[in-house]
Amino acid sequence: MAEFDASYFEANYGDYAGQNPIRKLEHYHGVIRRRLGAGAFRVLDVGCGLGLWADHLATVEPDWSVSAMDVDPGVIAFNAERFPNVAFTAGRAGDGSPDRRLDVITAMDVLEHVPEINEQFARLCEWVEPGGLLAFVVPVYDGPLGPVVHVLDNDPTHIWKWPRNRWLELSGSHLDEIEWHGLFRLLAPGGYYIHFSSRPLRSIAPAIMVTGRVRHE
Repeated sequence: MAEFDASYFEANYGDYAGQNPIRKLEHYHGVIRRRLGAGAFRVLDVGCGLGLWADHLATVEPDWSVSAMDVDPGVIAFNAERFPNVAFTAGRAGDGSPDRRLDVITAMDVLEHVPEINEQFARLCEWVEPGGLLAFVVPVYDGPLGPVVHVLDNDPTHIWKWPRNRWLELSGSHLDEIEWHGLFRLLAPGGYYIHFSSRPLRSIAPAIMVTGRVRHE
């Protein structure tokens, strides 16, 4: 299994904070918030990396119970010291089970790394209450910008370099009320991170965000 320790983030995300600005995290939060409505929810972020997204959720939604997991215990320990409002746990996406089913699971730029993706995706859905929300972001490698994504993607741990329709097919096997839109993002010279979303341009975007309600048979 690939190592996702501190050296991984240094090699692939030299400016991790710069690539996760507040406006990007606010966009993720806004999409999820609109679909949930009011209430106190139990949320798990899988593949949390250095914890910025999970901490943002815990900060802007203090009534939510926010937990997060990643595979490297050292990264988890580092996150736990910085972000005390999030319950961090070391583990792989889809392994084990939570104490009780969740209202929301997020996986932001994670699923492309996960071996046995069909089985693990199904396991994540089992962790969510029926009708609860699963939201994920993945890069996609088709469309007119597909060659550019291939060239810019230097992360050797990306196992699944899929077109967007393949991710939507996987989602449709477990989720209802699926919504998705395109994401355009790039760390520009000078450290400015370009990030905007578009539904009309989702067929050509280099990444997509997908949300859906978990269906239990």
